[in-house]
Amino acid sequence: MDTKRSLNPRPDERTVLDALGVRGGRGDLIAVLREGLPSSAFQRAADRAGLTREELIRALRVGRASIFRRLASKQHLAPDDSQKLVRLTRASLLAEHVLGGPVQARAWLREPVPALGGERPVDLLDTDEGARAVEEALLRIEYGFFA
Repeated sequence: MDTKRSLNPRPDERTVLDALGVRGGRGDLIAVLREGLPSSAFQRAADRAGLTREELIRALRVGRASIFRRLASKQHLAPDDSQKLVRLTRASLLAEHVLGGPVQARAWLREPVPALGGERPVDLLDTDEGARAVEEALLRIEYGFFA
């Protein structure tokens, strides 16, 4: 057994914020979400998941015009859009841990998964319930329920 691996493979809030480029100052994820993530977090989340901006907009069902306006003016993202990016980033980090790296995680997030009813994991991350289903599928892989 690999003793270096954490018993809890879920990424903590500091890891999620670091992945989204939120450093220093307030580390409280709830406070950051209420304020909205910096617009730069959008591209960081897209890159981590291996998606283009357009693919990310479609997958998370965020307003295209609103996102591009906020990106152009470097405004903070809306709290709802920020929450969706956090969901995606948590799933990406967990997939990297469970599947062995970013390349494997990106591939898994973008391919239909039978355990998710044939849906692509990335397409389920626009809701809390979908995110839970993705996390559960990854944890089943982690603990050996799927070959």
